Amino acid sequence: MLEAVTGSAQRFVYVSSVGVFGRPGATDRRVLSCLCIQRKLDYHNTKAEGERTTLGFREQIEVVITRPTIAYGPGDADGMVTQLFKMVARGRFVRIGRGDNTFT
Repeated sequence: MLEAVTGSAQRFVYVSSVGVFGRPGATDRRVLSCLCIQRKLDYHNTKAEGERTTLGFREQIEVVITRPTIAYGPGDADGMVTQLFKMVARGRFVRIGRGDNTFT
């Protein structure tokens, strides 16, 4: 993948996922920085592997890794944001706590 742009581009941006960090609410920076958590979801495992591959090209090209928390756009009929809107519209959304709590 990156061999194609090495030498012809100045920067490569890899769009990953916050899922590479493991369970929601993880705050241990040592764990977060090593991407060593194996998830049950192949999606998150392949995103973590993509990050490792991308970082392997740091000497040839500037690499940037971004980990968006929620992505929403055209065609997203069943995503998290759509489900949230549906719950609010039906009066079924219940906020627990003040909204700053995490799952551990």
